[in-house]
Amino acid sequence: MSIPRGKFSAFARSSRPRRKPAVPALLGAVLVALLAGCNSAGVQHDSVAFSMKDSPAPAGAGEIAKRDIVTTGSIEIVASDPAQAANAASLITTGTGGHVDSRSEHIEGRTGKPFDELVLRIPSDKLDPALGEIKKLGSVVRFSIKNDDVTAKRVDLDARIAALQTSVDRLLGIMRESKTAADLLSAETTLSQRQSELDGLRAQRAQLGDQISLATIDVSISATPPPSAPREYQGFFGSVRHGWDALKSFGSVLGLTIGFLLPWLSGPVLIGAAVYLLRRRSRAGAQEPEESAPPTAP
Repeated sequence: MSIPRGKFSAFARSSRPRRKPAVPALLGAVLVALLAGCNSAGVQHDSVAFSMKDSPAPAGAGEIAKRDIVTTGSIEIVASDPAQAANAASLITTGTGGHVDSRSEHIEGRTGKPFDELVLRIPSDKLDPALGEIKKLGSVVRFSIKNDDVTAKRVDLDARIAALQTSVDRLLGIMRESKTAADLLSAETTLSQRQSELDGLRAQRAQLGDQISLATIDVSISATPPPSAPREYQGFFGSVRHGWDALKSFGSVLGLTIGFLLPWLSGPVLIGAAVYLLRRRSRAGAQEPEESAPPTAP
């Protein structure tokens, strides 16, 4: 049976399979890749955050965060009985776990009253309560406190000590493994130098640790307050009167000085007067023969 050509071409086009468009498939593949990348990035971000959170802090972070302070101060107190007040200050210091570094007692030359001086070493964490008790022993005339941050110095000393200790340990190992006398002597010489430096740094570190743990407070206790300017010396006319009184005091001191030196000057003055009289008499004796001689004839 024959099929018309036009119908055959239409039948062929209808029986041929249709191709699906490739663009939607390509878009889907790109979308899947993007989602996979985001998920992997999120997982990587979470793992990094987890590792940073769980990783230990650097070795020196805690040491730097802790501040080391050296505290020094001074306090002047007026008390009716300086010796008793000094004893009480010593008891307050020892009660906090500190100690008295030095103590001296003497008499004021101007007033003839006792005067006590102490150097107290008080634990830094108990300084404020101890100072509060010491201030109650009398009337506070002067008070000062100073805090110095020595954290950097302490960290530097610790690092240098650790490095030198490592060097010393390494040199000890070299000495044990030395096979010749020259190697042993060289290692021993270097070891002695490093050990000396290490001992010096350890002494500095111990002294710094003592200054950090114990505050140093200088205490002065007197029976009389420091002198103040009299009321009559206030103002312009008071200054004029003060100057006049100072001039009179200078004249009085000058007179006392001359009176003190007069016995010492009497000897040289008498000797000088005797020498002067002798020379004057000798000159007068030399002039008398010339005047008694007769005039010569022309």
